[in-house]
Amino acid sequence: MTRAFTADRRRLTALRLTAQGISSRRFASAVDVVRHLTAMQAQDFGGAKWSIALRTECITETQVEAAIANREIVRSWPMRGTLHFTAAEDLGWMLALTGERTIRSAAGRHRQLGLDEEHFACARGIAERLLEGGRTLARTQLLAAFAEAGIDIPSGHCATS
Repeated sequence: MTRAFTADRRRLTALRLTAQGISSRRFASAVDVVRHLTAMQAQDFGGAKWSIALRTECITETQVEAAIANREIVRSWPMRGTLHFTAAEDLGWMLALTGERTIRSAAGRHRQLGLDEEHFACARGIAERLLEGGRTLARTQLLAAFAEAGIDIPSGHCATS
């Protein structure tokens, strides 16, 4: 059953497109878009970059990627276990608000995988060393470094303890 597209629905749709920065394209940069929306779904990396660019006056994929590389915007899990883009300066307060609940909700899965605080401390130490000074790594590189250090992700074994 299809509902009629009434004048009220048209107005609501227009207001929503304006509020989300789609119909007006008033933003000058990628970080302006992300700041305005606070957090943007970013599970599909290509689609998320397109979603940012479509809300700007006219920027390219390269410019969106530059904002990511320059750490103006970051891709993280600030809520619901779902990847989002946020302005870099906003991630800290978001994680402070949502982090404890996210960690609690993942506790069952951590138990299934045999992961405990010792394993997380070990992985954190490795990550901090590898990312020191603002260096970046792809997720696959970080997981490979964990494996090289003896952290077996599924079993949770950490050879460095």
